[in-house]
Amino acid sequence: MKTFFLTMLFLTQTLLSPASQAENFVYNQDSAVITKYGDYAFKAVRKPEILKAIREVDPSFKTREIETSFPTKVTKVDGRIIVIFGGCTPHNCGDTGTTIFIEDATKKTYLIKQDGDSYRIFGTPDQKMKEMMINFFETQ
Repeated sequence: MKTFFLTMLFLTQTLLSPASQAENFVYNQDSAVITKYGDYAFKAVRKPEILKAIREVDPSFKTREIETSFPTKVTKVDGRIIVIFGGCTPHNCGDTGTTIFIEDATKKTYLIKQDGDSYRIFGTPDQKMKEMMINFFETQ
């Protein structure tokens, strides 16, 4: 419950800050990067090194959480290439969703998980990364 309240406090502060509203993240598809990870999340999480990185920040992660997937996207945050993939639990996309963010160079991994009307952030992203994660989650 503490995590939920801290997350909601962060989200309120982030969404109301002028800096986060001014940021314009561009999400595209980079074929070279996507080839390394997979064109859809359900393929990416079957790669042992990716699944291991995800479970390091969320040990409870199950691959079925993203069986219905969106195409892999790529963006940049402060010059860092970020690979984005995710999806939802089949037949329950309205109430579930997991989005995975991996820094290509360092392999640092972060997740946002939706559960009904709330969501949680896994990992320890810096402020710019958090802004991009929330922006992606709410706009894509």
